[in-house]
This record gives sequence, C-alpha cells and structure tokens, in this order.
Amino acid sequence: MSQTGKELAVQEYIELLKKYRLWILMSIIGMAIAFGCVRYMTYKPMFTAQTSLLVTSNTIELEEGEIKNGTTSSDYNVSNNVLMTFSEVIDSQTLQNEVKEELSIEDLGEITVSNNGGSVIRINVNHSDATLAALIANTTAKEFTKMIQSMMSDINLQVLDPAMMPQDMTGMGLLKVVMIGAIVGLVVVVGIILVREVLDTTLKLPKDIEREIEIPLLGAIPDVEPELKAYMKGNRG
Repeated sequence: MSQTGKELAVQEYIELLKKYRLWILMSIIGMAIAFGCVRYMTYKPMFTAQTSLLVTSNTIELEEGEIKNGTTSSDYNVSNNVLMTFSEVIDSQTLQNEVKEELSIEDLGEITVSNNGGSVIRINVNHSDATLAALIANTTAKEFTKMIQSMMSDINLQVLDPAMMPQDMTGMGLLKVVMIGAIVGLVVVVGIILVREVLDTTLKLPKDIEREIEIPLLGAIPDVEPELKAYMKGNRG
C-alpha cells in the first residue's frame, strides 16, 4: 500500500488540524475581512416597496328585476391567463413610460409582479431611494388600473394596500457576507492542508513505517538530541 493512498483516521485528522490551527485561524479571519471589505465597498443600498391590488370580475348575469348587492365569491374567479396578462402589461414599456412621464423621472428601479394563485397581485419596486420606491409602486398601480379599465371592461381593480416608504434596506447584510467569508476561508485552508498531507510521501511516525512495509516494528531509536543539548547546557552551567 503506497503512502500517497493512505487513509487518515479520525484522530489523525483532528491532530492534523490542531497542528495547523494557526493557519486555519488566520485563513478564517483573513477571508472574513476580505469578503466584508469587498461587500462594504461595492454594496448599493436598495429599498423595496410593495402595493397590492385586488382583481374582481363583473361576469355575473342578473335575472330580470334582480338587484346585485355587494360582491360575491364568483367575482373573484379571474382566470390565470388574465393574471399573467397583467404581469406582461406591468412589464410593458408603454406602462413604464406612462409612469416615467407622470413622475418626471427616468430611473424606475426594478419593477416585479407576483401572484400566489389568488385574485391579488402585488407590485414590488426595488430602488436605491426609499421615497421613490413607494412613489413608483403607487404610481404604477394607478397607471396600471387606468390602462386595464380601458382595455377590459369586465375587470375591476382595487388597491388593497398602498405602498409605504420602506424603512429597512434589502439585500444580503454585511454580517452574512462576513460569515460566508469565514466559512470559505475554513473550507479552503482545510482542503489545502488535507491535500498537502495526502501528497506528502515522507514517513514521519513508526506506525507509518509499519503501514508501508506491512511488518511489525520491533523497536525505534529515540531522538535524544534535545535531551543531549539540555544535558550539555546544564553541565556547562
């Protein structure tokens, strides 16, 4: 069995990591600092504002003389195709140009639309300015409602929750980035140590010789040089 292909026991792994604990600690700290510095220098604060719209359908046919009071559950049966169309309309350049013209700005940030399968659609706006994020979301909802009502007479849109100015920034925080850097540093240095150990073909311990030649070791000559130096130093004193 070759030394290159040896398998380290769990205890040997532990002892090996203890031996290089300073390297491991330095790598963890170094990577954490590096990741944190890069994130700090490149991070652009972003704010997310959200407004939600309730979609109802006016497709109920009333009998002669019947009066419809309020909204029934049937009014919420809006097909998925219609909801998907709404997403395309909000993403359209025509609607976004209307919002830009209304607000007299060019940067609308990132506008996304979400729907969880019900009759509520949510308009999310990511922008570097918290005030503009809320303003863009509400204006998009207003212009979208006007556009849909002119296109689909059987659809009603109602604002459930207008967008409020977000207080907290979104995105990965500095602490998470530092933790990721520390984990990367740990993985990298441990990998290097293990690869280096596996590729090292030198025989360091008596048990390594036994494993290599597959013959029991009868004895070993101890290293007496440290004791000899200490003894000679004591005699000179």
